[in-house]
Amino acid sequence: MPIVVDTLISPADDGIVVASMRSTHPPMSWEEYELMPWKLGWKHEYWDGRAHITPRQHVICAVMAVKPHAIHASCRLRPVTVEDHRELTALFFQAFRDTIEFCDWSIGSIRDTATRSIDAFFDGKRGQPHVSSRVAVRVSSRRKWEHMIGAALIVEPAPGRPMLDMLFVSPRARRRGIASALAGAAMNELQRLGIATLESAYLMGSAPSRAWHQQFGFVEKPDLLSAQLYYRYAEHELQRHEKLRHLSESALLEVTRECDSWRREAERLEVVAREHGYELVCPILRRADRRLSGPLCIDMQQIQQIDVD
Repeated sequence: MPIVVDTLISPADDGIVVASMRSTHPPMSWEEYELMPWKLGWKHEYWDGRAHITPRQHVICAVMAVKPHAIHASCRLRPVTVEDHRELTALFFQAFRDTIEFCDWSIGSIRDTATRSIDAFFDGKRGQPHVSSRVAVRVSSRRKWEHMIGAALIVEPAPGRPMLDMLFVSPRARRRGIASALAGAAMNELQRLGIATLESAYLMGSAPSRAWHQQFGFVEKPDLLSAQLYYRYAEHELQRHEKLRHLSESALLEVTRECDSWRREAERLEVVAREHGYELVCPILRRADRRLSGPLCIDMQQIQQIDVD
C-alpha cells in the first residue's frame, strides 16, 4: 500500500502545505536496501546512504466486456448533470489528495488539478461525456438535500469506445461497495446501449486502484514495459527471499515460477515489438490515437496469441 502520513508543513517546503502522501528517503546500508521489500509500481533507488522511494508514473491500460451487474448500494445512484460540476470538483480533491497520483504535490496544486480535471470532463477534452456516467448521493431523511459521495465518469474518445475516465469515492464512504455499484450502474447503461467493452487506466503503483480493477473484472492489455516492471519486481522478491532463507521450499518455488513467468512474457513482447512495432506492445500509445490503422489495430487476443518461437 502507498505510504501515508499526516498532512504537514515542512520547513523544506518553505511553508507550503503538501499532500499527505510523500516520497520516502530512509537511511540504510546497501545490504539493508537489498533486503527491503519493494512496492510494486514505485521507483526504488539507492545513493548517499539512503533508499529513495518515489512514484513511478506508469499507466496500466485495461479493458473488460460489458455485462449486466447486480447493484447493491445503500445510496442513490443517478446520472451526472452539469449542475454536479462544483460538487464533483470538491469530491475529486477529497478523494485524490492522499493518493500516489498527487504524491509530493502541494495542496494548492491538487485543488487546481481538481478544477481542471472536472472542467475537462464536462468540456469533452478527453472524449465526450457519456450518458452512462453516474454519481452516488446520500439523501437526507426529509429528502430536502443530497450529498455526493462518489462518481464514475465515463467519456467516449472514439465512437463506441467508452472509457472509465475517473472513479472516486469520498474517503468517509469507502469500503462500502460504492465504487463497484457506480461502475456496475454505468455498465448496465452501456449494455442497454449495445456497447461491447469498457476501457480504463490506472497507475501500476496505486495498490487500491489495481486491486479494484482486478476484482471488478478488468484485464490488463499486453504491455512490454508493464511486463518488464513485473519481472523486475518478481526478480527482486526472489533474490530477497533467497538471501533471507525464511521461505519453505514450496513457497520459494512459487516465487521462482512467478519470476520466470514474467521473464518469458517480457521476452515474448520484446519479440512482438521488434517484428510488429513498439506501438503494438504499448497500449497507452494506441489509446492516444484511435485513428491508427493496419497492424496497430490487432486486438488484445491476437497480441496474446503471437508466438515468439
